[in-house]
Amino acid sequence: MNSGLYFLDTNVLVYAFDHFSPIKRKKAHSLITDGIKTSRAVISWQVAQEFMSLATKKFASVIDSVEVSRVLKDLIRPLWRVQPSYELFQLATELHKKHKYSYYDSLILSASIESGCDILYSEDFQNGQNIRDLEITNPFS
Repeated sequence: MNSGLYFLDTNVLVYAFDHFSPIKRKKAHSLITDGIKTSRAVISWQVAQEFMSLATKKFASVIDSVEVSRVLKDLIRPLWRVQPSYELFQLATELHKKHKYSYYDSLILSASIESGCDILYSEDFQNGQNIRDLEITNPFS
């Protein structure tokens, strides 16, 4: 396929804000900033939703309403390309059944595939696994 696109799982966005893991933070920040500059990075509605929920409730230093607006504009908006659809859920159901990932993880896989990405960056899947021409890579290993 080789579209040059890559999908960022929620954990990549979270690490970009993690002051306790500087190596992971640097790698996550690089993937995000390069992806925004080149328009190669992709996230889905699910990643946007999960990240915003974590950032406003679970971070060691939760982001305030001013920062939320900035993050939505400068981070989420340029990356967000995948919306929910019947086809997305159908593919997630097939992937869940075949690969035994949780349904939420199967939605991430489905969004990665549906958006035409070559790589899914995540630490939540088997590093090096290929599913339907999608390479899963743990950027933090």
